[in-house]
Amino acid sequence: MVILIDIDGTICTEESPADRPLALPLPGALEAVNQLVADGHTVILWTGRGWDQYRVTKAWLDDHGFNYDQLLMGKPIANLIIDDRSRQFVGWGHDYVSTVTTARSRFKKPPQPRTSSS
Repeated sequence: MVILIDIDGTICTEESPADRPLALPLPGALEAVNQLVADGHTVILWTGRGWDQYRVTKAWLDDHGFNYDQLLMGKPIANLIIDDRSRQFVGWGHDYVSTVTTARSRFKKPPQPRTSSS
């Protein structure tokens, strides 16, 4: 499964742009993100920070021990994002992966009975 995860306010504290290197990981974030990678998911960190902050952001993630597959910058900033695949972040104690696998199972077609051609 490909999982996009925001950075500020999701895996670390919200800080002003000048203070982002001082951000702290949110409780449970490091363990949860690294477990997703260990479980074989593709984890893409996607932030509203501009590309001019790529190096400081990558250094912060690496210094704090976050595992991930890709870092994308420049996520559009909005007050509301409407997306059929998004999940509201409610903390790292929530099992987000099962909400997706449960939703997928509702849309799977039931097995069709086999018919004999004879």
